[in-house]
Amino acid sequence: IDEYQIETELKNLLPNSLSVMFNVHEGNLVLASAGGSSANVLLGRFTNCSAEWESYGLEIAQLEQKANEDIEFFDIAYQAEKKVDNVNRRKQMYANELPILSWSELDSSLNLNDILVSVVRNEVILSSKKSGKRLIPRLASAYNYTRSDLAVYRFLCDIQTQGLAINLNFNLGTFFPKLNHYPRVYYKNIIVERASWLINLSDIQNEDSLLLCLADNKVDHQLIVGDSDQSLYFDLTKQEDIWAFLKYGKQQETEFYVREALIGENDFLKDENGLDYYPQYIVNYYHKSTIYESKKNDLTASEHQIYLPGSNWLYVEFYCHISFSNYLLLSLSQFIKSNKKSIDNWFFIRYSNPKPHIRLRLKTKGEKENFQLLSALRNLADPLVKNGNISDVQVKSYQPELDRYGKKRILLVEQFFSIDSIFVLWVLNKYKEEQVLKILALETLK
Repeated sequence: IDEYQIETELKNLLPNSLSVMFNVHEGNLVLASAGGSSANVLLGRFTNCSAEWESYGLEIAQLEQKANEDIEFFDIAYQAEKKVDNVNRRKQMYANELPILSWSELDSSLNLNDILVSVVRNEVILSSKKSGKRLIPRLASAYNYTRSDLAVYRFLCDIQTQGLAINLNFNLGTFFPKLNHYPRVYYKNIIVERASWLINLSDIQNEDSLLLCLADNKVDHQLIVGDSDQSLYFDLTKQEDIWAFLKYGKQQETEFYVREALIGENDFLKDENGLDYYPQYIVNYYHKSTIYESKKNDLTASEHQIYLPGSNWLYVEFYCHISFSNYLLLSLSQFIKSNKKSIDNWFFIRYSNPKPHIRLRLKTKGEKENFQLLSALRNLADPLVKNGNISDVQVKSYQPELDRYGKKRILLVEQFFSIDSIFVLWVLNKYKEEQVLKILALETLK
């Protein structure tokens, strides 16, 4: 592909650091993989080996941070699978971390409640409640996170690759799919793709049919099957490898590809005891350009909305024990029915932070109606405060979450909240038994 001169613009950005893994065969580099969201993905597992490896990983993390100064990177600290925790173990590379089913040794680490999620211009944005900065997760491990059943963990791992060109491998099959044979591909002295052959199950029923298939298709006698670190090597000049290959073929449900191994006598390294090892090398590349925008926002400063008390939004918080909250909601339901001519839209949300309370928001016809409704709510709440059922009532400014939902969608979101609130009040009016309400709540989660 040396003569391929057409320039194509990358749709996604290159990460600030990435890894290239390769072997050496007869003086040529044999590309195994190239890419990743960070060079620390492959480096992370080595950071427990020595202080030098840990220092190198920290250097890469600091380089990524300096290139994106307004971004807060954090390690995903996840240890919940005993069989793979040894593979997943590594030193902390980034300044902050989020422990999931784990613990943190930091004085102040992230927790899931610190993270806000929004979608801005078709991109998922994570941001910190504490700092207000955009958050970028990092899993400094080559662990296959799709093994996990924990959705939030897989979600965060997916986010780390969003918008990045993480797969720089060359594959002829993407240009010419389902061919019986793909030739070896060179770029100068780099073998970017090994030759490969399609093996039909009918051609490997026994040793004779296998050898005939290999001869007819001029398949190399040294082969690799599988992908990445789940690859098997066969030398089909050896009887035991022929038997092993036939057994492997019988385990396959459909046709499969084999690749030339490209392992020569001079491709090995010897240790101090004279033992041979087939080495694999990793080279890391980096650039210092900014690839992450600070917290994306489609709002200008003048477009941030806040409705102060007395405007056409009335926002009241009622603090009460959860055992009394349903009774309070039924009282509010009657209040809304009695004052529906003064209300354009309304909804409530239950909250437990800092204490259990109900947040009621009413969009009124105007400022006059706002004060009238506030006076009526005071009359409703006054006896409940005096008898101790309500511990506190607070009137606050209403600030729609435009950063989370977007200014174009906020009206639809408020309407959805209203529909949801109406449904809940209908259920509370119709069903009184606690057990029935719990069953209905579970049904809505399907």
